[in-house]
Amino acid sequence: MKNVNVHTTREAWLRAGTNELLPYFASLGYALPDNIRYAISFTSGGKRGMEGECWPPEASADRHFEIIIKADREDPIEILGILVHQLIHYAYIRIMPSLAQKPLNLLMFQRCCSA
Repeated sequence: MKNVNVHTTREAWLRAGTNELLPYFASLGYALPDNIRYAISFTSGGKRGMEGECWPPEASADRHFEIIIKADREDPIEILGILVHQLIHYAYIRIMPSLAQKPLNLLMFQRCCSA
């Protein structure tokens, strides 16, 4: 029997994916924020922009973290990979808040990604 998607929206699917990943991130010592909002849209670079973006709570009127995934993506595995990448950005910023406004320290980010 083929798996049936029980989520009525793409955003609900992303939220469910994040909820499934929370214990994994926590087991590695990386806490994710509770107030994440998801959008399927074009990123700030338009159609040619990045696959996904994460925006800090300062960019949102109600102080939500915002994850945007490009609307032209349809492969669930690819989308999940983009989601994980964006969540790693948030985990990294929460561990190293002093770096949130500075250029990304690539070595530290790679350590977070490979955990």
